[in-house]
Amino acid sequence: MTLAPFAPLDPAVYREAVRRVKDADAELPVRVEVSGVDGVDEALATDADIIAVGHLLIPEATEAVSRTRGRAKLELIGTRNRVAVGALASSGAEYVLVDALTAAALPIELVFELER
Repeated sequence: MTLAPFAPLDPAVYREAVRRVKDADAELPVRVEVSGVDGVDEALATDADIIAVGHLLIPEATEAVSRTRGRAKLELIGTRNRVAVGALASSGAEYVLVDALTAAALPIELVFELER
Protein backbone atom coordinates (compact mmCIF):
# COMPACT_ATOMS: atom_id res chain seq x y z
CA MET A 1 0.00 0.00 0.00
CA THR A 2 1.29 3.46 -0.86
CA LEU A 3 0.57 6.59 1.14
CA ALA A 4 1.30 9.61 -1.04
CA PRO A 5 -0.57 12.77 -0.09
CA PHE A 6 -0.95 15.64 -2.50
CA ALA A 7 -0.44 18.13 0.32
CA PRO A 8 1.80 17.97 3.38
CA LEU A 9 0.28 16.02 6.24
CA ASP A 10 0.88 16.03 9.94
CA PRO A 11 3.33 13.17 10.67
CA ALA A 12 0.83 11.84 13.22
CA VAL A 13 -1.61 11.24 10.35
CA TYR A 14 1.01 9.17 8.53
CA ARG A 15 1.82 7.17 11.68
CA GLU A 16 -1.85 6.39 12.27
CA ALA A 17 -2.43 5.38 8.63
CA VAL A 18 0.60 3.05 8.63
CA ARG A 19 -0.46 1.55 11.97
CA ARG A 20 -3.97 0.84 10.65
CA VAL A 21 -2.67 -0.82 7.50
CA LYS A 22 -0.25 -2.98 9.48
CA ASP A 23 -2.99 -3.90 11.96
CA ALA A 24 -5.20 -4.99 9.06
CA ASP A 25 -2.47 -6.95 7.25
CA ALA A 26 0.95 -7.28 8.86
CA GLU A 27 2.38 -8.89 5.70
CA LEU A 28 1.45 -5.98 3.41
CA PRO A 29 4.45 -3.68 2.85
CA VAL A 30 3.62 -0.03 3.37
CA ARG A 31 5.30 2.56 1.13
CA VAL A 32 5.28 6.23 2.09
CA GLU A 33 6.15 8.82 -0.55
CA VAL A 34 7.78 12.04 0.65
CA SER A 35 9.73 14.98 -0.73
CA GLY A 36 13.22 15.87 0.29
CA VAL A 37 15.63 14.43 2.80
CA ASP A 38 13.68 16.00 5.69
CA GLY A 39 10.62 14.02 4.61
CA VAL A 40 12.67 10.82 5.01
CA ASP A 41 12.98 11.44 8.75
CA GLU A 42 9.23 11.99 9.06
CA ALA A 43 8.53 8.80 7.10
CA LEU A 44 10.93 6.81 9.30
CA ALA A 45 8.86 7.84 12.31
CA THR A 46 5.82 6.11 10.76
CA ASP A 47 7.44 2.65 10.69
CA ALA A 48 6.85 2.40 6.92
CA ASP A 49 8.56 -0.49 5.12
CA ILE A 50 9.53 1.50 2.02
CA ILE A 51 10.22 5.22 1.77
CA ALA A 52 10.02 6.76 -1.69
CA VAL A 53 11.60 10.16 -2.28
CA GLY A 54 11.98 11.96 -5.55
CA HIS A 55 14.29 14.27 -7.41
CA LEU A 56 17.25 14.29 -5.03
CA LEU A 57 20.77 15.32 -5.96
CA ILE A 58 23.37 12.56 -5.52
CA PRO A 59 24.66 13.90 -2.16
CA GLU A 60 21.06 14.10 -0.90
CA ALA A 61 20.40 10.55 -2.11
CA THR A 62 23.48 9.33 -0.24
CA GLU A 63 22.24 11.10 2.90
CA ALA A 64 18.79 9.50 2.51
CA VAL A 65 20.45 6.08 2.18
CA SER A 66 22.40 6.59 5.40
CA ARG A 67 19.27 7.70 7.26
CA THR A 68 17.17 4.72 6.16
CA ARG A 69 19.82 1.96 6.30
CA GLY A 70 18.51 -0.90 8.42
CA ARG A 71 15.27 0.93 9.21
CA ALA A 72 13.37 0.96 5.88
CA LYS A 73 13.99 0.28 2.21
CA LEU A 74 14.60 3.38 0.10
CA GLU A 75 13.18 4.09 -3.35
CA LEU A 76 14.70 7.00 -5.26
CA ILE A 77 12.47 8.51 -7.94
CA GLY A 78 12.99 10.85 -10.83
CA THR A 79 15.95 10.28 -13.08
CA ARG A 80 15.82 10.72 -16.83
CA ASN A 81 19.24 9.54 -18.03
CA ARG A 82 21.60 6.56 -17.75
CA VAL A 83 24.36 8.46 -15.95
CA ALA A 84 21.99 9.56 -13.20
CA VAL A 85 20.51 6.05 -12.92
CA GLY A 86 23.98 4.64 -12.37
CA ALA A 87 24.85 7.25 -9.76
CA LEU A 88 21.58 6.73 -7.89
CA ALA A 89 21.94 2.95 -8.08
CA SER A 90 25.44 3.15 -6.62
CA SER A 91 24.14 5.30 -3.74
CA GLY A 92 22.93 2.15 -1.98
CA ALA A 93 19.17 2.64 -2.35
CA GLU A 94 17.18 -0.57 -2.70
CA TYR A 95 15.10 0.77 -5.61
CA VAL A 96 15.57 3.40 -8.32
CA LEU A 97 12.47 4.41 -10.24
CA VAL A 98 13.21 5.76 -13.70
CA ASP A 99 10.38 8.15 -14.45
CA ALA A 100 11.57 8.51 -18.05
CA LEU A 101 10.13 5.05 -18.64
CA THR A 102 6.65 6.02 -17.53
CA ALA A 103 6.84 9.51 -19.08
CA ALA A 104 7.65 8.01 -22.48
CA ALA A 105 4.91 5.39 -22.44
CA LEU A 106 2.01 5.96 -24.77
CA PRO A 107 -1.41 5.84 -23.14
CA ILE A 108 -3.85 3.16 -24.21
CA GLU A 109 -7.54 2.82 -23.64
CA LEU A 110 -8.98 -0.50 -22.57
CA VAL A 111 -12.71 -1.06 -22.83
CA PHE A 112 -14.47 -4.11 -21.49
CA GLU A 113 -17.98 -5.07 -22.43
CA LEU A 114 -19.74 -7.26 -19.94
CA GLU A 115 -22.62 -9.43 -21.02
CA ARG A 116 -25.05 -11.42 -18.89
